[in-house]
Amino acid sequence: MSEEPDFDVWVQRLKDFREGEPYQTENGETMELVTEILDLELQEEMVFGVFSKDFVRRRYYRRQLVETPVTEEAPFWINRFQERTFLIVLAPSVARGVRKLLTNHVANELSKILFVGAGAIVEVNISHEILKEAS
Repeated sequence: MSEEPDFDVWVQRLKDFREGEPYQTENGETMELVTEILDLELQEEMVFGVFSKDFVRRRYYRRQLVETPVTEEAPFWINRFQERTFLIVLAPSVARGVRKLLTNHVANELSKILFVGAGAIVEVNISHEILKEAS
């Protein structure tokens, strides 16, 4: 992350975050799709939570369109290490390219919540060796 951390402010913004979006199905039913932060915890210089987002999966079953609401969840940690702040997102176990897209999506959404705009969270690749040294 490119800005200095203020964990108390971040926890307050994340704790209060919930957005609902109306969705109308093909057969005219209306439902609310929700994006929210769940299970938020603050421990010293670490924040843990779960980014939860609803969407509708469209499939055909016996030549009929079936729309099923689905909730995707991605646990995340914001942690200080050696004067730097890191966001770690555990994306669902899907294909590698899709997992990277989901991780970047969660990072951008968290950037909007925490910093009122995208771009404050920057991507950095961390090698396995460096991660092993840090633990």
